[in-house]
Amino acid sequence: MKKLIYTIVLAAGFQFAYGQQVLLTTYKAGNNNYKLDSATVNVTGAPNPFSFAISFYIYNNGTQSINVGDTVFFKLTFNDDPSINPYFVATKEIEVDSVLALTGNTPGISHGAIRNGERSNSLCIEVTRIVYGGVGGVSTPISKPPYCSYFDFFGITTGIMASVFDAAKIYPNPVRDNLKIENLQDATDIRIYNVMGQEVKTVSSAMGSAEIDMSGLSNGLYFVKMQNGKSIRTEKIQVVK
Repeated sequence: MKKLIYTIVLAAGFQFAYGQQVLLTTYKAGNNNYKLDSATVNVTGAPNPFSFAISFYIYNNGTQSINVGDTVFFKLTFNDDPSINPYFVATKEIEVDSVLALTGNTPGISHGAIRNGERSNSLCIEVTRIVYGGVGGVSTPISKPPYCSYFDFFGITTGIMASVFDAAKIYPNPVRDNLKIENLQDATDIRIYNVMGQEVKTVSSAMGSAEIDMSGLSNGLYFVKMQNGKSIRTEKIQVVK
């Protein structure tokens, strides 16, 4: 049975405490944490580059405890680009079979590095080595596989996202009852998400135009995502009763 979970807040630069194998990655939306894998992360209006808050959980499944002063190195990779190799120096003992929760931010992500399509972006984290006994101690390579999450973004438009949707018209906005989408050139999948990234409406293979009943939704901000193959357009709408 796994032992107590420690939570350590990370400083900028990802210097923080660690174990040996990543078990799970989550992201923060509002006051809540959600599993990153298969999620839709809302980064509407984000600068270029941007980052978002994540937590990941490390399991020390090695043969010895990590002691105060030991240094743990790992690699973080976004879309196959190993952008940073952060580390932490342990400030408390991390026993064998313990789980450690780490919180911080992703490195800067360029809008141009984002991939289009469902679950097409990836964030992988892995422990690479531990130096026992401080800087001059014994270095032990770690061969455990990385933990990868595959997810989507909302609110970022790259050069290939809007091309087939240039003529598409979405109205009214704000909307009370029925949302209309016109001038869809080809079969288009339409999904509507709330601000937490949860899908609340879907229309498959719409051609020409579509009308979506929004009357059952609560007041607030939503995102309309239109996808045709690798082309994507996302728009903000407001539901007002």
